[in-house]
Amino acid sequence: MKHGICYIGFAITILTTTMRMHADTMENTTDVEQNTPAIDLTQAEFPGAQRTAEGVSFSFNMGNKRVNWTNARWSHIGFDKTTDWSAYRGLRIIVRTDQPRDDAAISIALREDDGSWHYLAGACDLIATTNTAEILFADFRVALWVSPPEGHHLDDNQVFDPDIINGLAVGVVNPLGIGNVDFELLGIELLPLREQDAPRPVTVTVSGRTLDINATEMIPGGLFGHFPGGGAKEMRMGSHRDIFRSYLSDGGETAHDLTRDPAIAVLIDVKGGDRYQPSMRLTSANWQENCRNSGLSTGRALANYYSQTNRPEIAIEWWNEPYLNWSNRTRRNFDLRFFDESRAEEGGPVHLTVDGSVAPFLRWTRDPDAPPWLWMDRAQWRAGRDAEGRVHRGADMAPPDDLADGETYTRPRFRQVRNEETGRRERVQDGEIELTAFTPWYVYDLTQFTFWSGQSQLMMYNEPMLAFAGGLKETYPEAVFLAGWDFRVSEDYWAAWHMLYKPTIDAGIAFIDGVTDHDYGGDVTRMPANYEFVTAYGMTRHNKWLLNYNTECGENSDPSAYPEASASMRQAGKRWLKAMWSARKLVHALATVPDKARSFTFHWFDQQAEGATFMALRNLRGRLVHAISDDSFVYVAAAIDGTDPLLPRPDYMTPGIEMVVAIYNDHRDPREITVPLQAPTGTKFKQLIERRTRALVREDDDAGLVTVDESVHNATGSEHSWSGSLDGGHLVVLTLPLEGTPLDRAEIQQRQFFANALLENVSHQQPVETSIAIDSDILDKASRAWLRVVVERVSEGEAQVEINGAILPLPRANTPVDAVWMRDIPLDPSLLKTDNILRFSAAQERAGWLLACTSIYIEGPAE
Repeated sequence: MKHGICYIGFAITILTTTMRMHADTMENTTDVEQNTPAIDLTQAEFPGAQRTAEGVSFSFNMGNKRVNWTNARWSHIGFDKTTDWSAYRGLRIIVRTDQPRDDAAISIALREDDGSWHYLAGACDLIATTNTAEILFADFRVALWVSPPEGHHLDDNQVFDPDIINGLAVGVVNPLGIGNVDFELLGIELLPLREQDAPRPVTVTVSGRTLDINATEMIPGGLFGHFPGGGAKEMRMGSHRDIFRSYLSDGGETAHDLTRDPAIAVLIDVKGGDRYQPSMRLTSANWQENCRNSGLSTGRALANYYSQTNRPEIAIEWWNEPYLNWSNRTRRNFDLRFFDESRAEEGGPVHLTVDGSVAPFLRWTRDPDAPPWLWMDRAQWRAGRDAEGRVHRGADMAPPDDLADGETYTRPRFRQVRNEETGRRERVQDGEIELTAFTPWYVYDLTQFTFWSGQSQLMMYNEPMLAFAGGLKETYPEAVFLAGWDFRVSEDYWAAWHMLYKPTIDAGIAFIDGVTDHDYGGDVTRMPANYEFVTAYGMTRHNKWLLNYNTECGENSDPSAYPEASASMRQAGKRWLKAMWSARKLVHALATVPDKARSFTFHWFDQQAEGATFMALRNLRGRLVHAISDDSFVYVAAAIDGTDPLLPRPDYMTPGIEMVVAIYNDHRDPREITVPLQAPTGTKFKQLIERRTRALVREDDDAGLVTVDESVHNATGSEHSWSGSLDGGHLVVLTLPLEGTPLDRAEIQQRQFFANALLENVSHQQPVETSIAIDSDILDKASRAWLRVVVERVSEGEAQVEINGAILPLPRANTPVDAVWMRDIPLDPSLLKTDNILRFSAAQERAGWLLACTSIYIEGPAE
């Protein structure tokens, strides 16, 4: 290979290739090439770091108390010129520390020339005195909310491009209060591409045989939904959600027009309230009776409605986003009117005004250092009281820091006047006001360490929920009842699960049919992994199959949680990012968890973005069809539209039935794909229609446009083969109109069996052993099997599982912070027994990884 030399800030030498290495010219790398330095550490000037005789020494203070997962410390350098590392597969990191530990890892970030940072959170452990790790560019992800300085996470295509690098950062991302993290970076070396790293052709086999996955036989139409609106009718929107009104009125006699839309699979009706409203547990002494009566009334309306029809599903969701404003911004459930201030004492219990009961996890304080998380600026903690007893708050009205409570001070007084010229009301000073300094009482949550709800809010959510759900199920036992805190169960190192979701599910398991989440921004593949976990928990702990309902989602992060997220809404090329985010979310979920996911309601829906994806996928409905990709990062979902009696083809679509195959390439690079197609039993192909989404860029429209290109191919008989190239991050949809009548039953079934092991940390010193029981009649007919794991922090060669004595490596899953991924490992069915022993372990030189859950799938003929 030929290398050129360029220079970056602080006179650091960079070795880079002057040409891309293509698959047809790859040769085996030499030992010399294997040790090519990425940067010259003897010249590196990392801010805040110290150069040593052998490298660069770093020390990062991560704090001593738990904070939000975005807690990151970085030291970074910028390059003078854009650097091309596309001829390399990744980096080798060599780190030394005098304090070996397993609670921290080194993070590496690389900046593209558009300013976006991509990172690998667990790039190198500190488990030993000297640690070496190989990290792959394919594992780098957008540094969402943990970006180093002098950059951001708003990438123009949301994937890491190693040919346009202009900066490097070394740091630590950890919110757990682990104190100082000290280490010495001894080397960063480039790892050249190898022949086995070249993109390989992909085969997606579509057998045409109908499929039953854990008793789900149809595409869940509710995944194609929106909130609160925005989709055109011809997009065949499959679900809708409403917070402020019911889909049923007059006791179920009158129904919303959406109930008559043949495309609608799920309508989500929010009961209880919105996040801006306080819990009824705080506002009325009759909360239990009121909630129960509301549940009884809702149940009667549903029973009356379903006595006349069998569709669509109207699911009842308890509250909207109780995780957010209940405990942050408005702090709706911390209003002092709801608590007996006459009984306040420093650090003392908090009594509810409505009934005198003690609110668990709440305490009184006047000390801003007492709460584990301070929700306001310290300058606003104290206040002033005027002569009439009115309280004046805010940084501009607070007393001076050195003024004691009870002493007086003055502040400017303002009033609103009308400007005669502009007609607008303006704030003008009107003298001064004398105030008496005092420190108000505050109520805080002992467990709340960041902006979202702590455990005190369980009382506010669960007690009314149980009263409502009890009444609902009494009058209509078949009601679909949803509960959840409307963010991810894996949020913040699974704190959301332990603090909120698990106690809610355990308390309401007799009533809860589905668990709700909201998913904004970031990597969509983490959500099916969350769904796997929720279902595994329900089955192993309660013997109940819990479904998952996403009731809000969108490509950009939620400005309600992160106000800075508003900037992403104005990002150049936004429509293409939104279109592909939604395509990736939909096809990946349908390829992995069609039996667990029941709704995606896309927020900030744009007909020129998500709308293009929905149009491309609008006939992906009906009976599931067996389809297998031999590349785990090329997702496929297939179905026969026109075969679901609850989701008939609407009259604005051509009559008939169609087999539809959706393929999404989740690689960065293009893939050559071949798709052998078999017509469903009893049918033949009439033709093939190919649809692809494509970005259009216009100078007068920074957001861009997305179009759906369509081409028609000949395809007749019972077999056909399609082939083509699919760019990374792109979608192709193949539609094959059929003649004949397909079977109205499944031909193949897949059944899943879960292990009891949940959220287990696996290390070399502490392997995890568990077992999985499989029904003998299902195992006897097995034609295919695989192990499914949901994991975090698995690097190449780090993890393995022993099943009944056979040892299998686990695929790498170098997850970003606050993400969990799913991996499937093929199994030989002959290896399996009715009682299977599994032992998970980790490499000695690594700190270990998290096993969230695991299960075995068995495929065979349908019964």
